[in-house]
Amino acid sequence: SIGCLGGKVPKFEDWVRRKYGRYNAAVETMGKLFAVFGYLDGYSKNAVREMMNRFYFVGLTKHYDDDSLYLYHLLGINKFFLRQNISRKFIRKEDIDKNTLKIIESKNRIDRIIFDEAKEKRLRFQTENSDYEDIVSKMKIRRNLLLPETQIIFGYRNLAKKLNKRLRVKFPAYSNALDKIKGIER
Repeated sequence: SIGCLGGKVPKFEDWVRRKYGRYNAAVETMGKLFAVFGYLDGYSKNAVREMMNRFYFVGLTKHYDDDSLYLYHLLGINKFFLRQNISRKFIRKEDIDKNTLKIIESKNRIDRIIFDEAKEKRLRFQTENSDYEDIVSKMKIRRNLLLPETQIIFGYRNLAKKLNKRLRVKFPAYSNALDKIKGIER
């Protein structure tokens, strides 16, 4: 697996060198993905700008809370979930050695252009849609009011899953009985 080196999580620099040294990593870039799906025609700044103009709204993970709430409003979604599995580890640009940074920048040039254009598109959208902030503020209130109700609905299901997992580990007979009911042969 590319994620592990010798069964251990590698240092970021080692992972980058291995990832980009093994094959042409451009296959995994957002630019390539957009091209495969027919959104991006070429890898120039103009091609990226034309692609961005095809989208009504472009959100960024950096602004996930606000952007997702705006989309929830547009789509009429009223189910809210707790954010879980949020990474607390971040690699800052200043912490990456210059050679590794050069590798990343050279292999992700088009992704950087896409990101810069997405930031501009998002800013223009907010400027042109003066109700963006009001909608996000109202959706935050709605989320805070409805979140406990949403969690109650899914809370019991999650509790049952956790209990089932523990019972399967602690009591093999329970696990075997469930497998037979489900028709799973082991």
